[in-house]
Amino acid sequence: MAFSYFASSVRYLSRYIYQGPHLTSTGSLSNVVHATKMSKAWPRLASTAIQENSLIHNADLSNDKEYQTYKPTIPQAWFTSLDGQLKGLVELDRRVFLANPRIDILHRYVVWQLAKRRAGTAKTKNRGEVRGGGRKPWPQKGSGRARQGSIRAPHFRGGGTVHGPRPRSYDFTFPRKVRSMAIRVALSVKFAQGDLYIVDSFGLETHKTQNLKDLLDQRNWYSALLVDGNTYVDENLRLAARNIQKCDVLPSYALNVHMMLKRHALVLSLPALKILQERLVKDIAEPAWDKYDFKMTSLESIPESNDQLQLEESEEFKES
Repeated sequence: MAFSYFASSVRYLSRYIYQGPHLTSTGSLSNVVHATKMSKAWPRLASTAIQENSLIHNADLSNDKEYQTYKPTIPQAWFTSLDGQLKGLVELDRRVFLANPRIDILHRYVVWQLAKRRAGTAKTKNRGEVRGGGRKPWPQKGSGRARQGSIRAPHFRGGGTVHGPRPRSYDFTFPRKVRSMAIRVALSVKFAQGDLYIVDSFGLETHKTQNLKDLLDQRNWYSALLVDGNTYVDENLRLAARNIQKCDVLPSYALNVHMMLKRHALVLSLPALKILQERLVKDIAEPAWDKYDFKMTSLESIPESNDQLQLEESEEFKES
């Protein structure tokens, strides 16, 4: 069972990591997401995320002069109307959309999410729960046969199941900050691959499914996840999208990695973009020098010996 969930999560990962416009070469590093922290090992060679055979690999850039002088800029993206009319340019938070592509974090999130949704109601009857078998089938001695205590023992036909599944929860703890990191990684790779689209709003005049399907076909969104910024999804959008294959609609608070990997295009509204950036930035750990107030002590204020310290304390006591 564990292997099947592992295989399904790997299938989703390999499906969503493919040839993207920003991951084709290492010549223009301003458009490449570097992966210096691709795995859990922190000390490693300078590398970047490149694309080869539908998998992300590491390229050694320790001797690359362009990489040594590379300074990340503020990511930007065009936002349009739902029908494709250009509206303007929006700046993205680089802490959210330029995160390091940690594939291991994505895998852990998918395994956690699939395990959490399992009902855990599978159950088989043991020898005490199977009907019958209360009487000893034959005497202990004298028959020449092996001694038996019940015809519902596991080795009898129609007997109980031994070590069968029992109702239980498959959920396990997964830190909230790691979950937030996984969402940032998924958003960053979607942005690097050119699969992130931003619209001003999802307001529809009608709830007709054909109208929304025509808009999706016009934008080539044949597999799309639409994320609205409101607490509840627009009613016309919900009704129009519920009968379209490979089109899901979620509010911003319900965005998760599994749905982002499941669909090709990720479409965010401007309110959803603002809410996601504000929420995901809160979970980023602050440096120690920003969290604590360090004060330097001058050498003159440090007592030379314990006698001098006791003398100063006694003088302060007398003055008080």
